[in-house]
Amino acid sequence: MKKLSICISILILCISSCFRQESKVEKPSILGDSNGHHFWDGELPLNRRVNITTVSSQLQIALVRVRDRIDTNFGKQEWTLVDPSDRNFSHCKDRNEEGSEDTSMQGWTSGIKSANYKYILTILENELRLYGFKTVIDLSDSDAYRANIHDRKNGGYVGIVMNKNNNVLTLRYTTGCRPSSGPEGGNEPSVEGRSSASNGAS
Repeated sequence: MKKLSICISILILCISSCFRQESKVEKPSILGDSNGHHFWDGELPLNRRVNITTVSSQLQIALVRVRDRIDTNFGKQEWTLVDPSDRNFSHCKDRNEEGSEDTSMQGWTSGIKSANYKYILTILENELRLYGFKTVIDLSDSDAYRANIHDRKNGGYVGIVMNKNNNVLTLRYTTGCRPSSGPEGGNEPSVEGRSSASNGAS
C-alpha cells in the first residue's frame, strides 16, 4: 500500500511538471498539436534524430552514473523505482511520421536533504551534456525543486524533482518521438552491461 502511495505521488509530480512547462510555451501543448507534436519532441525531422535504441541506452548509462555520483557524495542510497532496461518502446507519431518513444523512471530516494538540490542538478547536467541534453528549464515552486533538461534538436528531456518538505528525490526521462533505426549520435562509453541500470550499479 505504501509503494502504491509513493507511485501515485510521483505520477502527480511528473504530470504537474509537464503542465508547468507547458505554461511557459504556447505550442505545441502537452497533448500535442494537430500533427501529434509535443513540446518535448525534437526540432529535427524524425529521420534525422538519434534513434530510440541509442538514446535510451545513453540515458540509462548517464543516469547510472548520476546515481553512483550521488551515492559517492551523499552516502549509499536505497534507490527504488528504477525501470529495467529491457522494456518495449512505445509507438509514437510526430508530424505525421511514426516512430518509437521511451519513458522511464530512473530512481527514487529520500535520504538526501533538499538543500543539496543545486549540487545534484549540476551532476545531472554534467552527465547529460555529452548526449545533447543541455537546455535546463527550471520549474521549481514553493513545494519542490524541479527541472527538465532538454535535447532541443533530437527531443526528449530528463526530469528531476526534489520535494522540499520530505526530501524525496526522483529522476525520470522521456526520449520524445525517435526513429526506430537511423542516426546513432556520438559514441557512448562502454559499461558492464545495460542491465546494471535496474539496480543503480555501474
